[in-house]
Amino acid sequence: MFKEGLKTLKLAKGIKDFKTATDLESKKAAAQFINEILDSEKGLFLKVGQYMGSKANALEDFKTLTKSRKKAIPLKELVPHINKSLGRSYTEVFSKVEESEFPASIGQVHRCLLKNGDQVALKIQYPNMKEKIKSQLKLLNLLPVKGMLNPMKKWDIDLTSYLDMIQKKLDEELSYKNEMKNQEKFGEMISGIEGVSVSTIYRDLSGDDLVVQSFEEGSFVDEIAKIWDQKQKNEAGSTLLNVFFKNLFEDGFLQGDCNIGNYLFRTSSKGRTEVVFIDFGNCVDIKTGVSNALWNLIQSVKRKETTDNCLDLLVQVGFSREKLIPIKHQLSELLEIIFEPFLENTPYNLSQWRLKERVDHVLGEKKWWFRSAGNTAFFEIMKSFFGVVNLLEILEAKISWHEVMEAIDLDV
Repeated sequence: MFKEGLKTLKLAKGIKDFKTATDLESKKAAAQFINEILDSEKGLFLKVGQYMGSKANALEDFKTLTKSRKKAIPLKELVPHINKSLGRSYTEVFSKVEESEFPASIGQVHRCLLKNGDQVALKIQYPNMKEKIKSQLKLLNLLPVKGMLNPMKKWDIDLTSYLDMIQKKLDEELSYKNEMKNQEKFGEMISGIEGVSVSTIYRDLSGDDLVVQSFEEGSFVDEIAKIWDQKQKNEAGSTLLNVFFKNLFEDGFLQGDCNIGNYLFRTSSKGRTEVVFIDFGNCVDIKTGVSNALWNLIQSVKRKETTDNCLDLLVQVGFSREKLIPIKHQLSELLEIIFEPFLENTPYNLSQWRLKERVDHVLGEKKWWFRSAGNTAFFEIMKSFFGVVNLLEILEAKISWHEVMEAIDLDV
């Protein structure tokens, strides 16, 4: 336990050094230090690395610098675990299993060939991962977080509710049965949408810590952003936004982890761009009242309705009226900034949004009133939303959010 606790403290220091480094060599050294810990621990710690690598402005600083690291566990070490999960020898099921090139936080994916010739992906959870996650969560709770807790105490942010949410999400993500259910539900929701795909699960071969599904070809967003033309980028961006709006406003069900590694991009035989959605361990159920209120809030801002009306709608979304009152006079300007991409009738360039900078300018330190006013349900929606925004930024997609949203069939 002492050694694991020491690793936790070292990880915190490494992340701080990486963020504060002012030159490339220092960033490389800090990134390498972080990798050594993440590679040995995986689990919750590796999710920290995934989060850092999911930011658009961190791609070159972190993901690119560290993409050559080897993290996957050799197949021979996992064979007993795979056999136990399958209930038989893997050689009875697969004619070929490749070494993993797709390691993740709680498991890794192997490209395989079934006996019947189907190309599939075998996703196997690392042994004893549930116990390791619980141990790491306890250790992370012991980290000195004075700098983070000060604003939380001052602005009355309920940290307990967020920790409970994280625990719940980790429990869900550790169950591959839950992930399969989410994936199949998502597949039904997007059926009929052109340019969207999700892999097919082989239920008879899958279980709580192992999933066999069709292998989907494609490239990650930062790779295709370098080779696709603007038309292709815009088309893929429209698809991403359309799926998000449909899932949020019509279906009330979102992919919660919009990490850049959870999307593949490719072109069909007809030359159309396609987005493949992968990894459904973390999904979010949205209550109809919340999604309707959010829709009406955007429309209210478009129509420049009264601040009182917007305040009422924010409360319906899940905000605390009491905490919004201190910033009521800035609320109209704040919402126009937040929803700016929705307000433009022409293709919107996300580089002009500068959301954090402009919100800081309007609210200053009072921004914490707004942040603390929202509940965990709204936080989950925003986490998913900004994951999609991050993908659009990497693509440099210029699309009309207004047109995409207007295509949603919603009667409220």
